[in-house]
Amino acid sequence: MNNKVRTNLEKFGFAREGEDMVIYRVCGDTYSIKDELKAMGCKFNPSVGWYASHELDDHATVRLVANDILTFFGTSFSFRPKAEIAHLWRDSEPVEEVKPSESPSEWQGEIGQKINLSELWVARKYGFTGKFGYSYVYSFCDRADNVFVWFTATDHCEEGDIISLTGTVKDHTTYTDRKGCTTKQTQLTRCRVTVIESEAERTAKAQAAGMPF
Repeated sequence: MNNKVRTNLEKFGFAREGEDMVIYRVCGDTYSIKDELKAMGCKFNPSVGWYASHELDDHATVRLVANDILTFFGTSFSFRPKAEIAHLWRDSEPVEEVKPSESPSEWQGEIGQKINLSELWVARKYGFTGKFGYSYVYSFCDRADNVFVWFTATDHCEEGDIISLTGTVKDHTTYTDRKGCTTKQTQLTRCRVTVIESEAERTAKAQAAGMPF
């Protein structure tokens, strides 16, 4: 793992411990203490839940190594699905979390406000045919795990791309999935998108570098 990858990991809350890049996943019922964890500087990811870059004095944690929980694409990365990595901490939690979780996503900007966003990850892209023809739906995430949604008639980018955009806040909505997890979403309109690095470019870099890192 080269220094550029390590630096990128540090931006997402990983810490250097010798040759390893690690996080400390918070054990137990984190739903009831999510505000406290957020105030402490902990981060959230759906695959691992709430985590810190170090052990916490008042909460039990499990040490997780980046190479065990991430998939790398050149200098970028993504968390592996929870189903693939949950065994790494399951033995440390005799009782699995069962309460509905709430995403750390917060509404951004004011309705009608023009905002500039950089280094967004295209988390999801799909389309449907409606009364006005075919439409694309994009879901973006920033580094603070805030979620943005955009409906558009034009194809702009692909899942996994890293982009920047300028757009207008159209609405603040809340989405609840089948498991009861609620996510605050900032709906955008009239967006101008610039692809900083595509998923295909990262994959090509990874292949040229000879994965794994």
